[in-house]
Amino acid sequence: MVYVHYDKDTGKIYGYFTKEVNGDNIPAPNIEISEEQWKEALSNLYNFINPETKEMGVKDFRTVDEIKDDLLKIDLPQKFKQTLSQGYVTSVSDKHFYAQYEDIQKLKSGYDLAVLGGSDQMEVKTLDGVITLSVDDVKKALAELGQYYQKMLQKKWDYEKQINDCQDIDCLKNITIDFSDVANSDSSS
Repeated sequence: MVYVHYDKDTGKIYGYFTKEVNGDNIPAPNIEISEEQWKEALSNLYNFINPETKEMGVKDFRTVDEIKDDLLKIDLPQKFKQTLSQGYVTSVSDKHFYAQYEDIQKLKSGYDLAVLGGSDQMEVKTLDGVITLSVDDVKKALAELGQYYQKMLQKKWDYEKQINDCQDIDCLKNITIDFSDVANSDSSS
């Protein structure tokens, strides 16, 4: 038999012990479970036990501040960057332009050099390959990309405010970070 040492208030599992390995040095509180339950718990990374029913599972023990921190420092930046990395289709081409800030800056620099050099066309690298566009079309694409990036930033800031305004875990768990409405909005708007 295996003994589960757990927090009596939360049910959080602290560890597993056996008499064969630990002798009588099994911390309390503990509850006896079968070896099959122990293997299942390890396989499924269970971190919670209900001592009355011996049901085990996974529970989020993070505090409000820890969840906020994860949302603001991990989830939100990842979804923001992931959405931008999918590119953006402008009204001047059916190709996906690179849409991260650095990519827009590079396109702007290339545009400036083309204009300074007196070129009326330039090659542009997109997610779909290299295309040739007039400098006027690149100027339009830059304007649309800039507007798109600003909309994405505004939505990111709105999420940051929403997360920071939450005072409880239920509020935070009801936040679904999703930029698809910005990413799929009409590029000509």
